[in-house]
Order: sequence, then C-alpha cells, then structure tokens
Amino acid sequence: VPDEKGAAPSPVTIQPLGDPSPPCPRCGNAMVLRTASRGENRGNQFWGCSGYPTCRGMQSLEKTRHGAATQDSRA
Repeated sequence: VPDEKGAAPSPVTIQPLGDPSPPCPRCGNAMVLRTASRGENRGNQFWGCSGYPTCRGMQSLEKTRHGAATQDSRA
C-alpha cells in the first residue's frame, strides 16, 4: 500500500515470535537475520545491523540462541 506521497513502503523483515531481534552491539539499532553468501560461513545465518552499510555490527545466531549475545570480532 503506497504512503501519502505515493511511494511504496519499505520492505519489512518479520522475525519469528520466539526469536526476537537483538539490539546491535555497536549502535543499538535492531538487527536483521541475514545469510552469509560467501566465505567459509557461506549459507550460515547471522544477525546483521539494520543500519548496514553505515554500521557493520553483527552477532552470531548461535550466541543469541544460547543467551550470550556478544559482538562478533569481525565487525
């Protein structure tokens, strides 16, 4: 449904109810679930900052599932 300016709304990422989006450890924005498309982690899912490319914060999906969400050192 277009907004009052006639532009289409931006896409919305829907997360499962049992897996809420954690805050970005670098900037505090919501994180979005992403899938690595290259490298040794190709095909694996991870949390990436919704502010990408301005913020490159990320978290391992495994860390958030185990309750120990920390910033990935590659960010």
